[in-house]
Amino acid sequence: ALMYGVVGFVFLFAAIWTGLWFSDRLVAPLVRLLDAARRVTRGELDAKVDVIEGPDDLQTLSRTFNLMTGRIKHQRDELVDANDTLDARQRFTAAMLEGVSAGVIGIDPAGNISLVNRSALLLLGVNEAELRGKAAETVLPDFTPIFTLALSRPSGFAEGQVDMQLRGESRSFFARVTTESSETESHGYVLTFDDITDLVSAQRNSAWA
Repeated sequence: ALMYGVVGFVFLFAAIWTGLWFSDRLVAPLVRLLDAARRVTRGELDAKVDVIEGPDDLQTLSRTFNLMTGRIKHQRDELVDANDTLDARQRFTAAMLEGVSAGVIGIDPAGNISLVNRSALLLLGVNEAELRGKAAETVLPDFTPIFTLALSRPSGFAEGQVDMQLRGESRSFFARVTTESSETESHGYVLTFDDITDLVSAQRNSAWA
């Protein structure tokens, strides 16, 4: 009985050891995948798992995971490069707008003011908070006829003289409205204007002379 008990214990121990060995070979790749997935969530897109010899499903899963992280890293790098390019273009556009003497106002497709340069604020005698995000027809009613004319034309372009009262003085502006459009849709409008009060006054005086 003792001999049979020892032999049975040996077989039981061998069976347990075999089960643990098999489960370890089965679970270890999944543990490595889980660890690599945690590293990816922390931003380590270089995380890879070793493709080990084993069941075809585990090999396929490992290869797919490595392929997925490689594509995510590639797409992330492309997005970062594109974002850097957009930032550079925005800084260049902002610097260019600040350097021109004409007033420039960007209007989105909904008719709200989305961009105002410094010259526009100085010419109109207002601050940015009074214009940005507001409806152009509400805060710039004197420019509405030219804006409406541009909307009615297929080219989306209109220009003309605008006379308005600013700080108790009569000022004249030459304004243009152009459309920001692509082949498929319109993206918004740009209103540019220059103060031509002195020119109009000179022409009037010349006419009277």
